[in-house]
Amino acid sequence: TPAVADGVVYAACHDHHLYALDGATGRELWRYEAERRIEVSPALAACGDPPRPCVLVADRGGTLVAIARPLSAADHEAAGNWVEAASIYAALGQLARGAQLLEDHGEHLKAAELWEAAGEREGAAAQYEAAEHWVEAASAYAAVGQPARGAQLLEDHDEPLKAAELWKAAGERERAAAQYETAGAWQQAVELWAGLGRPLRQAEVLEARAQSLEDGPCSEEERAEAWAAAAEAFDAEGERERATACRREAARCLRQPVITLDVQ
Repeated sequence: TPAVADGVVYAACHDHHLYALDGATGRELWRYEAERRIEVSPALAACGDPPRPCVLVADRGGTLVAIARPLSAADHEAAGNWVEAASIYAALGQLARGAQLLEDHGEHLKAAELWEAAGEREGAAAQYEAAEHWVEAASAYAAVGQPARGAQLLEDHDEPLKAAELWKAAGERERAAAQYETAGAWQQAVELWAGLGRPLRQAEVLEARAQSLEDGPCSEEERAEAWAAAAEAFDAEGERERATACRREAARCLRQPVITLDVQ
């Protein structure tokens, strides 16, 4: 007759083995091989000092062996070993139960990973957020159809490029363009402002790009081209003074003289 404890069935067979089986699924958890055939049913006991759960088996020759029984998830829960208990629940296929246990006891990152493994992306997102893993949280929110929530989270925690991508996915192109600017992703920002019909903002981004190149690893010709592009964009909007200022910067980069006419 098998012995049962904490959802585990301990069964002895004539093939010299004691088997520990998951009582719900029948899946083998572990086995022990005796020297001779086991003739009697296993018994549960507490062995050692301090006492630990064990299984007693007697083989055909009369040898009695006490086999240390791994603590069950319930044993670990009772001892406050939340991570170990959750790990056992996960191994038994009870991912959500393990995740909830970890969440309830402040193991946010581990809970998030188990929620994700269980296919519960919203639960995973909340736990990633609690663990301050902003990128993972935002990705999980996006996966459950909440890209704007993920984008706001990234924006609030200084991940402008990733925030821009999620704002764009959420259809918030203006907010995406602003975050691309913050990230220094000038080309993406220019394209979005152009698509939004905001040519003056587009010109300002081109100007900001030119300014960013001043200390960057690029040639004077590249800097001059950037200033010239900004000047052209300002010209198109009738911003003559700003266009002129940009042209002066382009001339400076190329070491060209700037001639100013004072008409009386």
